Amino acid sequence: MKKLIIFLIFFPFCLNAQVSDNFEDGDISGWTESTVGRWAASDINPITGSYSLHHVYDSTIADHDQISYNITSLNIGEGTTTWFFQVKHGYAPSSGNNWGVFLFADSSASYMSPDSNINGYLVGVNYTGSDDTLRLWKITSGSAAELIKTNIDWEDSVGISTSAGFEITRTSAGTWNLKVDIDGGFDNLISRGTAVNSDFINSNYFGLYYEYTSSADRKLWFDDFNLSQAPIIMNVETVNDTTLNVAFSEKVEQTSAETVSNYSIIPATTADITINSATLSSSDTLVTLSVSKMVTDDYTLIVDSVKDLDGMHMDSVSYNFSYSVPVTYGDVVINEIMADPNPVVGLPEYEYLEIFNNSEYNVDLTDWSLCIGSSIKTFPNIVIKPDSFLIICSSNAYDSLIQFGNTLALISSTALTNAGTTIVLKDESDTEISNVSYTIDWYHDTDHDGG
Repeated sequence: MKKLIIFLIFFPFCLNAQVSDNFEDGDISGWTESTVGRWAASDINPITGSYSLHHVYDSTIADHDQISYNITSLNIGEGTTTWFFQVKHGYAPSSGNNWGVFLFADSSASYMSPDSNINGYLVGVNYTGSDDTLRLWKITSGSAAELIKTNIDWEDSVGISTSAGFEITRTSAGTWNLKVDIDGGFDNLISRGTAVNSDFINSNYFGLYYEYTSSADRKLWFDDFNLSQAPIIMNVETVNDTTLNVAFSEKVEQTSAETVSNYSIIPATTADITINSATLSSSDTLVTLSVSKMVTDDYTLIVDSVKDLDGMHMDSVSYNFSYSVPVTYGDVVINEIMADPNPVVGLPEYEYLEIFNNSEYNVDLTDWSLCIGSSIKTFPNIVIKPDSFLIICSSNAYDSLIQFGNTLALISSTALTNAGTTIVLKDESDTEISNVSYTIDWYHDTDHDGG
């Protein structure tokens, strides 16, 4: 399979990829060399099949060469990532003859060496030091800090004529697991150590570094490369109060995607939500969850063990979303107006108006607007419960009116003119929810219209 890059797109900027190359087509297009002509898909002693990526430059001096592949289609910080590959080094390792595989780095081949400003993670032998031990390093500005030291002495355990197979995983939380098959291939992979580090997630490039003396060039082979990532959640859409659409970054396997126990929903304040069913759409990237009735609240969706079509399963991933019951005209009403509080009759001498939640649900008033004549005020983050009132007044009236119930200082002290005006309540999408135009004639007689 030749450099297969599969992009699975559901939303704009929703991108995931699997990258693989077994070099059986005999070319390395798509790979970038630090110096052109130093690497090739070669049929000279390949690891498997007819071709392997091979350092082919016959050098007259000690030198180092690198080659890289662009992997910006992957977001290492989002999900579990797995690397598979095989390496063969046909020369005894030393401080001057060594190699490293950059699992991911922020710079391309030209910078993949100890004397360059590069950040990322590398597995290899003697990238620094000379004890021939296989290690995983964190690379900071070219300098190596050990994360995993295995018990594999490359010269003794692998040698110069055998390849070793690698499986390396990194979870979204930054937990690394380095597995190696010292017999070559991937049939006897054994964990050689774990570590936790998430200092870098800028996954721009994968690549190889090879340092050699003049007599040890052309001794590094690389093959059967596969880099893949578990599905991630791209979006959660609330269709209605009992239906959610969960969009994944790539196609997911049906059985795991439709297993109800792989999903849970935790509300911020209300009762727990029960998931009744999970149905995978024909696109294989969208799962519809049928749930018990949601109300206006913030929620956390937790998804675990859903697999992609290659069997990569997700870590336990959380995705925060909110649900607001759709509000229609009359669900919240302007129910009381105090435009002329003077003379005082049992109430503080301040203007106010009151709104009432006439629905069965919590109503989130955040970013709603209150229009009084030509004045427009925007509500802060506030929720009004069912069958509840909210007094709206000026800031200097707040302390006097709060004793009567939930109160919000939002309007000026002279917003409600005695003669009358139009008051309109609109939701965050500028849809009208309540409208009142009062006049002085509402008072019916001169005793009342004076206060």
